[in-house]
Amino acid sequence: TCDRSVCSELVISASAASSDARLARGAITADPLNRRSTFRSANDDITSESEYVAFTKDWLVSVMPHLTPKNSAYIFTSDVMALALREGMQRAGLRFGQMLIWIKNQPVIGRKDFLPMHEIVMFGWKGAHEFRRSKDRSVIYCPRPHRSPLHPTQKPVALLERILLASSNEGDLVLDPFLGSGTTAVACLRLRRLFCGVEIEEGFLCVALARVFGHLVAVVFTVDAL
Repeated sequence: TCDRSVCSELVISASAASSDARLARGAITADPLNRRSTFRSANDDITSESEYVAFTKDWLVSVMPHLTPKNSAYIFTSDVMALALREGMQRAGLRFGQMLIWIKNQPVIGRKDFLPMHEIVMFGWKGAHEFRRSKDRSVIYCPRPHRSPLHPTQKPVALLERILLASSNEGDLVLDPFLGSGTTAVACLRLRRLFCGVEIEEGFLCVALARVFGHLVAVVFTVDAL
């Protein structure tokens, strides 16, 4: 198993009807290294591509045995680590299918000569996959939050919803072993998916729980016969 926290959110959707509760039809989202945050993760010391390849392979291999025959993976990354991420996917036994691009509505301020307004999404699967949005586009436009106080690389809920709609059905179970701020869980609640999340960073866990509880609403109607 992978015993280090990844600077990412890992999302694998699972078929709730699976008799042995194995995972299936998933979406994996991963963020690049060197994020700026008041929180630090155990893997923040990874600086080379070779380390990132090994790290990617480690956490993917820990998940692979739980996949059902049909599954999908989406891994978010930056230009810098895209090739290392792809190599790590392939070493883990995940087939690389396609590169997608998430286009943002505003650039990310940093030290690069060209301020990035996009993130790369590596799409792949192990064995076989089933796609639910026929002829969807490889370029996805989705505004990013103007501020991300909850998590340094927080994704828009709408972006996760689009991924889950392409990779799962209502009632499917979604596993997020690196829950982060809980965006995946919120998207699952909105789309009527079940979810299971894991997060070792206490600060992020508290944020995720608060967001999840904020979306849990129980309404009970009682109708008396006249």
